[in-house]
Amino acid sequence: AEGIWIGFRRDSSSMRRVLHLKSVTQCTMLDDFGLFLVLADKQLFAYHIEALVPTPQSNPSPSAPQTPQKLSGNKEVQFFSVGKSSERTVVIYMRKRGSDSYFHVLEPVLDRIHGGPRATSRFFPRPPKQEW
Repeated sequence: AEGIWIGFRRDSSSMRRVLHLKSVTQCTMLDDFGLFLVLADKQLFAYHIEALVPTPQSNPSPSAPQTPQKLSGNKEVQFFSVGKSSERTVVIYMRKRGSDSYFHVLEPVLDRIHGGPRATSRFFPRPPKQEW
């Protein structure tokens, strides 16, 4: 079966498809940010977990948009990994161009994810060059 399914362990009747995607190769949850990352059909997407699995306490709000953010633009992604660097969570993904490999590093920014100024403009904002 294609897509992302959720349910309770050892209870197959609780399984339901929450994402209809083809060729899912990786997925991970960023608990601290309430985000679910999915690599499907060589595209990297970020979903707010509340959009996929609403809880009784959650109210539909602009801080949890229903549409995913495509983190990789129009480039094909081979794989991604999540880790910590100096106590900061980072997402690294790799894309290929010819025989060259390019690694991109993204950092989730909480106030931009959960309703800060211009929160819907960019999930992982690109900092000005002088900040790198």
